[in-house]
This record gives sequence, structure tokens and C-alpha cells, in this order.
Amino acid sequence: MTTTIPVGNGIGIQGGLFVTALGTEIIPNPGAYNDNISRSYLFGFSIPFRHVGMLISYPIHEMVSISAGPVTGWHNPRDNNSQPSFFSAMTLMPFKNFSLVSSFIIGPDVHHNNSDKRLAWANVASYAPLDDMTLTVEYTYGREENVTASSRNATWQGVAGYVSYNWTERFNTAVRGEYFRDADGARFGGNLRGTQMDVSIGKFTLTGAFKFTEMLLGRVELRQDLANTQMFQKGNTGSDKNQTTFAM
Repeated sequence: MTTTIPVGNGIGIQGGLFVTALGTEIIPNPGAYNDNISRSYLFGFSIPFRHVGMLISYPIHEMVSISAGPVTGWHNPRDNNSQPSFFSAMTLMPFKNFSLVSSFIIGPDVHHNNSDKRLAWANVASYAPLDDMTLTVEYTYGREENVTASSRNATWQGVAGYVSYNWTERFNTAVRGEYFRDADGARFGGNLRGTQMDVSIGKFTLTGAFKFTEMLLGRVELRQDLANTQMFQKGNTGSDKNQTTFAM
């Protein structure tokens, strides 16, 4: 549920189950999808997908708006402990066709554990230098307390860049490059096929889309993943440091 209280520039209130504002990519749904077919590691491993809670937002200036509020945490509509997480975000639009969104969430997210905190901080800058081109850069950093085998704090971070261009009204190409590091195995669960916990992955994705009709879109994608360890399944029993994916 959303509503606006007519005070000042308007106080926005959002409550219920909602998709997170962290990150660049979204959960695809009719009428709203990502430029690439596959998802990034930043989307799948570094941030939550959704929250239950309440956010209060306010445009403090024509170029700056903020939002904040309590949420249950990561993914789970039902809080798994007795302490909520805190979410906040700031949107800056200093000039035409440019925006910077900085979002932050922190709080305990382990079952029956109110002490150890998990945080994620996502920053997304978007710029449209041309009417048919969009450039996007994301940097996300995460940290969680006492989750490794030696009870150390774990960190993860990554950066991704996107270029989307409409060659015609029907044809679009999108390029994505990404680097993600799970320094302590907190997000990938360690290397499932070995003993190395510090996993780094680079990825390059090229996607083409053609709009056959207003209601029919066809897409094709080539993706190459490269890791510092053998984490990709190869056959039934093998593994490899790289993986090539073709989708349509």
C-alpha cells in the first residue's frame, strides 16, 4: 500500500511486501524486464530480493529525495529474529538525464540471532548521453559478522557496467560487464567443489532484442563467465573455471 501525506513537498508512505530498491536489475515481470536475459551476480548474491516493512520518503529538493524505514530483513516476509533491519536510500539527480541512487540496509538476518549484523550498500549511477543510449554503473559492498568457519566477519563486493542502445524502434543491444568477489565464501557458500573460500568471478554478456510486435519480444544472449577457481559444473562429475552460456 502506498499513500502521500500532503505536507511540504509530500511525505510518501509505502508499506507491505515490496521489491528491494537496492541494485540495478529487477525481478522480471510483465511490462518490466532487464536488458539482459540472465541475471548478474550482484543481483543474485550481493543484495536481498524483497522486504516486508514500511518506508517513508520525502523530496527534500528537486534534485534530492530520501527514504528510510524498518523492514524484516532479506527475502523472508516473516522476521527470523526479534529485531528488524533498517533500510535507507538517497536519490540524486544533479543534472538532466543523470541519476545516482545510493541504498543501504543493515540488521541481523540469522535465525534467533539479534547480535550479528548483515549490511549491503548499493550505488547505481545512470546516464543517458543520447536519446537511444543508456549507461549504468553499479558498485555494491556487503558485510556480515561471524559467519565464517573461524567466526570472522565476511565481506563481498562487486562492480558492473551496462550499455544499452536502441538501434531502431524494434532492435536493441545490451552489453554487461561484471566483476564479483566473495572474499570469505559467505555468498557462494564457499567453493562447493573445493576448499578455496576466496572466489572471484568476471563476466561479459551480450544481448540482442527484437520487437516483432507490441506484444512479442524475441531475445538472444551470449555470456562468458571466468572464475579464479573451478566452481562451474562440467558434465556430471567435473568442474571448470569458465562457463559459456547461450540463451534465446
